[in-house]
Amino acid sequence: MTRWIEASISILKCNQSDHTTPHITFCGDTDMVTAGLASLSSVITDEIVVAELKPAELTDETGKDFETRINELLGRDDLRFIRLSCVEAGPAPAGRSFQDFRNAYTAPRLIFACPRCDGGEAVSTKTEAPSDFQRAGGKLTVLTAVELRD
Repeated sequence: MTRWIEASISILKCNQSDHTTPHITFCGDTDMVTAGLASLSSVITDEIVVAELKPAELTDETGKDFETRINELLGRDDLRFIRLSCVEAGPAPAGRSFQDFRNAYTAPRLIFACPRCDGGEAVSTKTEAPSDFQRAGGKLTVLTAVELRD
């Protein structure tokens, strides 16, 4: 039986080169739903490859072992593991009512290491559903028994 998870696609833009790269975020009500899933993004086309990590790859924070394995499996060299570099939190309005907090809240800004250049940072400029990404010409390659839903 194929399991399904919700996902969203972010288009990341590098602050040094203006390159854009698609990146997928898995969404589940518990960590168990998405545990072991990872993705690689192509640095030459609008494509994301989703696969399961091997046990030894779970502890590799760089993603290099996973990246190497999937690139070799597919006979490619353009797929990159996108690492989260840091999170810039918005202001936390303490001491206010919950309603005031919700009105003042801004989501944290996720900053990724650019997969195309050394030292560049990439931030999301757009988020879309997987179906919209594919309708616009993007490709999702899934190498495991999982269905990605909007």
